[in-house]
Amino acid sequence: AQSRFRSATYGIIFLLLKDAHVSLSHAVVGLFIELCQFLYFPFYNTAHFPWNSTIADVLAQFTRFFQISTYLEYTDWTTFLSFFYIGLALVSLVVTDALYVAYGFSRNKFNRIWPLRLLRAVCAQFATALFIPLLELFAFVFHCHKTEDGNFHHAFFHDVTCWQGLYLFHATMAIIVMVCFVILAIVVAGGYYEQS
Repeated sequence: AQSRFRSATYGIIFLLLKDAHVSLSHAVVGLFIELCQFLYFPFYNTAHFPWNSTIADVLAQFTRFFQISTYLEYTDWTTFLSFFYIGLALVSLVVTDALYVAYGFSRNKFNRIWPLRLLRAVCAQFATALFIPLLELFAFVFHCHKTEDGNFHHAFFHDVTCWQGLYLFHATMAIIVMVCFVILAIVVAGGYYEQS
């Protein structure tokens, strides 16, 4: 069973990388988006680094455009949960698709090619431009702080009490999907690098 699992995993990675060509324009746009996402961390407004100056503030404002939390801060809890569960459904569908492709690879039988093409297109984005935004979306659930009444409330949705009631369900779903998403992204990203 373990050898079949290993064979299926390697098969998925092989099929994802086989004849994978990315145009130069797509690569440049993807790298630019990732660069802006990564630059957001050192120029974050609340970080007290020595380079937080007027130029750094301009860079911080520009890179905030590429962070999903910029937009989530101005929504309500219901809208946030809608985006959260859309992201959860996307990750769940990709994991299900990966399992389907792995099953097909282990049986050496593919009835349809579209699941493989979908997996190839989405997984490449999961490991690159969509990694930080989706991880930030799932982690946004845990952005809680202790208030004067002694309870934990969400930092942006003040009427939401953390670690009580239905919030526990959302937090559990966030942990599960984050673990699945990170494992999937690591496997895909690992497939793009050859060992010397």
